[in-house]
Amino acid sequence: MTVDDAAVERLVSEAQAGDAWAFGRLFDHYHLPVYRYIASRVRRPTDAEDLTQLVFVKALEALPRYESRGIPFGGWLFRLARNAVIDFVRTSHEHADLAESVERPSLEDGPDQIAVFRQELDAVWAALTTLTDEQR
Repeated sequence: MTVDDAAVERLVSEAQAGDAWAFGRLFDHYHLPVYRYIASRVRRPTDAEDLTQLVFVKALEALPRYESRGIPFGGWLFRLARNAVIDFVRTSHEHADLAESVERPSLEDGPDQIAVFRQELDAVWAALTTLTDEQR
């Protein structure tokens, strides 16, 4: 579906007036690009789908307060998507998977390999202690 900027603004005005069909057209126009944006930033497609739905729910709720102010509707919508991804990453525990991906020394490794692993572990720990709680 091709929709020019003027048509988007018209659909936004109609959707703000309560026209569900107009919001449906906006959804049809932006759904795939928003999904692709989110999917490129989260690991699981199901998370991308959930976040995309959340973005459009938030857009529908905030639409009565939307004012262009020089920012096109698409830019506003992608800002909602960006914020949803940031909130998701901040509150998810995906970064905990990092510990599982670290290759640990085995019993067959020699003392040199174990010493190198220990030095790397100490370096990571030292770096972590320099971070604030929020950064950690």
